[in-house]
Amino acid sequence: MPSRISPRPRTSHALYPFLLALLAPLPAAAQGVDARVEAMLREGIAHRVAGRDEAAIERFEAAYQAQRAPITAGQLALACQAAGRWVEADRYMREALAAPDDDWVRRHRRELDEAYAVVRRNVGELELRGGPDGASVRVEGAEVGTLPLAAPLRLRAGAVTVVVRAEGYLPLTRQVTILGGELTREPVAMTAIPREPAPAPPPPTVAPVAPPVVATPIVAPPRAGFRIPTASWVLGGVGVALLAGGAVSIGLREASASRFNGNPDCRPDDAVAREAQTSECRGELETGDWTSATAIAGFAGGAALMGVGVLLAALPGRREETRRAWGCAPTLGGATCAVTF
Repeated sequence: MPSRISPRPRTSHALYPFLLALLAPLPAAAQGVDARVEAMLREGIAHRVAGRDEAAIERFEAAYQAQRAPITAGQLALACQAAGRWVEADRYMREALAAPDDDWVRRHRRELDEAYAVVRRNVGELELRGGPDGASVRVEGAEVGTLPLAAPLRLRAGAVTVVVRAEGYLPLTRQVTILGGELTREPVAMTAIPREPAPAPPPPTVAPVAPPVVATPIVAPPRAGFRIPTASWVLGGVGVALLAGGAVSIGLREASASRFNGNPDCRPDDAVAREAQTSECRGELETGDWTSATAIAGFAGGAALMGVGVLLAALPGRREETRRAWGCAPTLGGATCAVTF
């Protein structure tokens, strides 16, 4: 259940008797305070009466820095309380009340206790448990210490932002509700940053071992041969020549027919008798007849000769295996050696 936070107190005319009561005995209580500090305190109280709390805090802080005494700490605590600066008011008020035998504190103990009761309702404690040693702790952006904390943090009541950072860990940010006058315990469990595994060392390099060289005898394999008879080559060559001649004759016939058809004086045989054609036209017709006959003869003869040549080459007994061999034989004059492939 959230604590009830008292609204920020404001200086009003109702507080004047209280302030004047704190001020009235100042000369007697300030016997241990030098004149310069006493003047600062009077200026600060004058600002309080006028409602200028921040200006009063400035003068009381100067007096506190000049001389740390229960009266300077107490006046600064009261000014911080009026300005709603609860944590500072708590710190300085506890410092002032830590000297119960001080004359100024004894004279105003009741007023100081009442003021501190209001401060306690607006200040709570936060205890952080766990976390890596040395982790920095920040509250509302201000660094307040490192883990482990020597004592719980005294913070203003309400929601605060706590950030914990440590090397090698992910930052931890948490919203914590501080209850006035109570102790809040908060566990700190940080997550370590995962580290990339080291690359595995490469496997050792092993030099390849060459296999032993074994000498083997080289034996020439038998070579299959296919011997084409000379007659097949001759017949094939003549056949190719005749086919080429037939192709040339076809070309000549087409050229003659083009010239005949392109001549206006020439007429087809079925329209005009050959004897009635001009000499030029008759010559083209004769050329066509001759080239046609030559082409037919060339194609027919070439095909026939090539067929015979192929038939001779395909006859059984022409395929044989040949093998390299050599040998020597005695002769009348000595010896004769021969090599075959």
